[in-house]
Amino acid sequence: MAGKFQMGTILALVFLLMLPAASEAFNRDLSTVMIDDAISFCPDNLREYLVARKALVLKGMKHGDYASGPIDPMSAERVYNLLIERLKQGKADDPNVIIGFGTLAFFLSETVSPGACRTLDALLPEWVLYDGTDPINNVEETILSTLELSKPFHGQCDEESIGDAYNVAVNVIVDFWVSAYNKAGLGAGTLLPVGSQVDHSRQAIYTPQELEAMRIAKEAREAAQAAYDEEMKEMVRNGVITVEVVQWQKEQKEKKKIDQYIEKYRLQLKQLEEEADELRSGGTMDRDEVKRMRALNDEMGEIKSRISEFEDDPNMALEKERNDNW
Repeated sequence: MAGKFQMGTILALVFLLMLPAASEAFNRDLSTVMIDDAISFCPDNLREYLVARKALVLKGMKHGDYASGPIDPMSAERVYNLLIERLKQGKADDPNVIIGFGTLAFFLSETVSPGACRTLDALLPEWVLYDGTDPINNVEETILSTLELSKPFHGQCDEESIGDAYNVAVNVIVDFWVSAYNKAGLGAGTLLPVGSQVDHSRQAIYTPQELEAMRIAKEAREAAQAAYDEEMKEMVRNGVITVEVVQWQKEQKEKKKIDQYIEKYRLQLKQLEEEADELRSGGTMDRDEVKRMRALNDEMGEIKSRISEFEDDPNMALEKERNDNW
């Protein structure tokens, strides 16, 4: 095992040359939200401590604003050990100690950071999942394993890669914060359930081409409905059917469709919730399980939104369903 990590250290030092400079790391706004998300996943005692001192934690996270070159991932070890030492000395309210939480988060996020990023709206993942807190027993080993885990993200700036990297960064920050607080004998408190989440979901933004296709489809649907209505009017004029019957038929037809869609989505939601519960019951999740959980949350959020729309405005929801315009 020792030989493995000696070699890992050499690989890490080589890998340093490829790590991005601070100016090309996680977007500044993104790193600020990252602190909020990490705090939200902390156990109750530690969360309360950090929330009350968040301004100073954020100041530490901005450490990268003043860094002029590539970041050494092993810097996190020095900050982590110093943080524990100062907390043990009863300096939890020392501003420099509080800033240390943010500085530690900065170095850890740099370890995961993929590279040059775009804007907050483009890169903030819709769902952030808590995959369970692992105690830090060997700092170097944990940093090396984090480097290994994040290798696929380096040099990538697509939304999926940033989302995966962001989730890894948030969870590893929580691991280090909780371990530091506990090792100092302060007691971080009760852990959150595995699978807890932060929802950053955004409304869909349609392109001009998509909006034009929606308009054409709506006009075609309206034309078909107008032709059907004219046929019904002709039947009413000829005494074949009454106006009341026509209206009743229309309402019943639409109500049946609405009920069918609601039932379909409720069944889908139930299946997804059962799968999510099974994942949570397994304890700490591996990377594939975290990715699956994120996908499940996306699907469940979309389905819940559709059910809600059918219940609040069934006619509009039915219109969206007909046009596949969710």
